[in-house]
Amino acid sequence: MKVRPFTSFAVILMIAGCAEEPERHEPIQPIPASEQRPMMLRADAEALRSTAYRQGPIEPPQPIHLPCRNAPPEASYAVVETIIDAEGRVALATVIAGARGPLVDEAVRSCLESARFTPARMDGRPVPVYFNLALGIGNE
Repeated sequence: MKVRPFTSFAVILMIAGCAEEPERHEPIQPIPASEQRPMMLRADAEALRSTAYRQGPIEPPQPIHLPCRNAPPEASYAVVETIIDAEGRVALATVIAGARGPLVDEAVRSCLESARFTPARMDGRPVPVYFNLALGIGNE
């Protein structure tokens, strides 16, 4: 199972050339909070939850390395809430909408473990931020 970016939720991925506009699909359904399973990708991920910014005068992170390709039209999609640390690495990822299950979690984890972003910046300094990505899940 491979993970691929989807552009309707993450316009930034289209700008970076990581995704093409997919065919229209049914709306992605949110996953109830009680069923969401956070994936800790770094040991300090829990501590970043309280310090990561959700809003404010922030320059958002930009993808540098996202080991994904274009999603096929028949792909399932998952919206993933991430925390990107001040070094541009994904520290925490939670599938919050769309496809779900252990195989989806593993595909998302394998894609985001090596993903790299430019750090988000506030007043010129790098800061950890919450950042949502939409990823296409294909069976290849």
